[in-house]
Amino acid sequence: HYIAFITPLRFVDVPKIRTVTGFGERVVLANSSYVYTTSNVRIWVYEKILELLEVRLRCYSELAKEFPGTDSNISNMAEITFPSWYAENIFDYWDIAGLPRVIPGTFFSPGTGLGRVQIPAVLSFVPSGKEPELFGWYFSIGESVFSARADNSFSLFIDPVKSAGRIYSRTGKTPEEKILHLDGILYINPGTNSPVEQEIIDRMLKTFINETSRGIKVRIRFDGRTLEIREYPVSHSNSLIFLGRI
Repeated sequence: HYIAFITPLRFVDVPKIRTVTGFGERVVLANSSYVYTTSNVRIWVYEKILELLEVRLRCYSELAKEFPGTDSNISNMAEITFPSWYAENIFDYWDIAGLPRVIPGTFFSPGTGLGRVQIPAVLSFVPSGKEPELFGWYFSIGESVFSARADNSFSLFIDPVKSAGRIYSRTGKTPEEKILHLDGILYINPGTNSPVEQEIIDRMLKTFINETSRGIKVRIRFDGRTLEIREYPVSHSNSLIFLGRI
């Protein structure tokens, strides 16, 4: 950069010498950030796919035990079918568990007593008008509950952890027969929130987030009618973040 600056090269921009020396650091940092984000997203998606494959292998292993041991009983193989609590994708697993696609409810601030704030909120599997591109739940809070956005953006995203395996392990139990517990991480979606939403998020979630964590670890509890999302493990006097009913 300095050589180009003190010589006639500063007047030459072929092949982009002045551009590279003047903006090289910015270009390199931007490219590094892009590669880092892309790699993390790819790793995250691969982890979700591997989770589904692990459950598939587990199901196949259990089905293999039902195969007849002799050729004389080979006709019985046609009677072996996949169990009703097995699925090929995460969205079908949520249907198997009886989780509704949209859940209206209340978003709570941490703390207790009169200082605790409650805001109407909506939890949905997939934003309206979009294909299910991610393996998680989307939050809309504040004014987004009452008015649809043109870009269908969302404020918060919950990444469920090992949810397919948890649901499969329930061996076909309905939510009424067995309470469902799922772990997850709640992330804030930056740059898409309205001023009202951002104020709510800053006020109600800031105390849950520490400097070393990019998200909030939560536990989801569903009993067939009521869905709760709480901070987990608990580190505040009141861990309830969201309460919804169908």
